[in-house]
Amino acid sequence: QLPVLGPAYHAQLCRAGAHPDHSVTPNSCRALRFTFSFAPHSTSKNWGLHAMMRLVQRYESLLKVHPLSTKSLTAFGISVATDISVQRLLVPPHMPSRCTVPPLTIDVSRTARQSIWSGFIMAPLLHYWFRFLERIPVVGPIPASVVRLAVDCATLMPTTHVVYFSYMSFFAHGGSTVQIPSDLRHKLLPALQTGYAVIPLTMLVNLTLVPLRFRVLFINIILGVGYGSYLNIMANRPTKSALVRRSSS
Repeated sequence: QLPVLGPAYHAQLCRAGAHPDHSVTPNSCRALRFTFSFAPHSTSKNWGLHAMMRLVQRYESLLKVHPLSTKSLTAFGISVATDISVQRLLVPPHMPSRCTVPPLTIDVSRTARQSIWSGFIMAPLLHYWFRFLERIPVVGPIPASVVRLAVDCATLMPTTHVVYFSYMSFFAHGGSTVQIPSDLRHKLLPALQTGYAVIPLTMLVNLTLVPLRFRVLFINIILGVGYGSYLNIMANRPTKSALVRRSSS
């Protein structure tokens, strides 16, 4: 074993060929050089983990002081990054033939609609919703997490889908409600079918394993990036009636 003086001291001893107290042998010098040759790589690998841990600690400290605003601003930032990525990576099928906007142009109003919904509507709603679900007790032999999941899937999930598509349609068409019935008729059912295939398992994990203070963040990352991107694309995809109305105007 190396004495307390540390590896830097023993590296100097190795270079000088000294072996004080017979504690540094030629074999240990070779092992020390081998360790030093790989140390920078292990340090660089651990840097990302340490940075992530510091970020989580900083997030948790902000939650203690400003829980609601921290969750809202985090959801807002994740939504902005997700929507910009969706716009850059996926060009809608109608764009090359019907749209004069260059494919790499970012629709700022669309990003604003999406991020406002995620950061200032859904995040505060989920903040209080998870607190409400946490108070739901066990019902007979059914675990509390399963009861909470059933309540969520039966009430909040379909309601937020209806409100989301109505909200996106309203602001995408300049504050007009004309297109909302058509958007709901063509988009709501496919979205709910996909949602009920994806959301329950994610919510069950969230309600069972994730601490209450991190549940909104978990939803923002796991569902917000994946399923949220799917809803984003579907909400901004024009229906046939919208294309007909656009071409006639």
